Amino acid sequence: MPIRSSKLRTGAVALTASLGVTGLMMLPAAAAAQADDYYSIGLYWGSYSLVPDAGGGTFRLMSKENPDQCLAADSSGGIANAPCGGASHWNLQPNTSADKILIRHAGDNKCTTGTGRSLTDCNSGDADAFDTVLNPLPKELTLSRKAAIGLGENHVMVCNHAGYNTRAVIDYQVQNDPGSDAETRGRRVIESFPAGQCRTETLPAGKVTGNVELRRFTNWYMGNYAFYDGDTGSYGGSSNDQLVANWAFAGDHIDGAYNTTGTTCVGTDSNFTAASSANQAASTKKDGATSCTGVNPGEVTASTVAGLLGSVLPMLINVIFS
Repeated sequence: MPIRSSKLRTGAVALTASLGVTGLMMLPAAAAAQADDYYSIGLYWGSYSLVPDAGGGTFRLMSKENPDQCLAADSSGGIANAPCGGASHWNLQPNTSADKILIRHAGDNKCTTGTGRSLTDCNSGDADAFDTVLNPLPKELTLSRKAAIGLGENHVMVCNHAGYNTRAVIDYQVQNDPGSDAETRGRRVIESFPAGQCRTETLPAGKVTGNVELRRFTNWYMGNYAFYDGDTGSYGGSSNDQLVANWAFAGDHIDGAYNTTGTTCVGTDSNFTAASSANQAASTKKDGATSCTGVNPGEVTASTVAGLLGSVLPMLINVIFS
């Protein structure tokens, strides 16, 4: 049956300027051996229909101008049209900030660009990023549970780039059974560790959602300033355990780092970076650092994660658990 929904509009200026195409829209896939309608999209290399594979979640990019040709990437990341029988498979994934969609080559974890020279790392600013009003994305264009599990174990890293000790609490839900949409829930606690170090937690493979609570364990000095003695690696004054930020994440596979920064109570902050091109999850900051008045360390619990994720990443939650 036809895929029924609105369109994806490209946010890549070079792509729009070079082709005059504004997005992903409905188009009959005339060369397909069926009467279904599929999406089409304008890329640097031309206009293509997205023809889903039978396994679910991946698709071929079939040329509108030459329907017997599909977009293919070689081992070096070069791009050319080739007979569809041996052409590349692709899938959609969110960018790290959850507000746009990328087109990912399933073979080497690279994404399309607006320049046409070759594929690029999906974390690069050169990757084509498309706006979307689809909520949820059609199942034909989202990875199956089995495909997500095949991406391997999930990895959440916490790195301390700040002038205080950092600790973290990770609550997560994973669909790690290919035959069921049941969720495995868990919590990982990362104990306080000093600046200049990282800690990694390995979670089960599968479609994943969760929350990362970042906290600072530091001390007061003259009111608002945290005094850290780099020679001894110690803090002076009374201890102070404060929230840095809560981050929500969701996707088919997370492989990224949450980084704490800042040197004072006022200056505490954090950011998320994809630690490798294997990342296929988005992460959004739910709230930031509090004042120096203190926060209950147990404020975010497993029972609040679902509500947090539903409000921060509604598109992704609908997609990965559809």
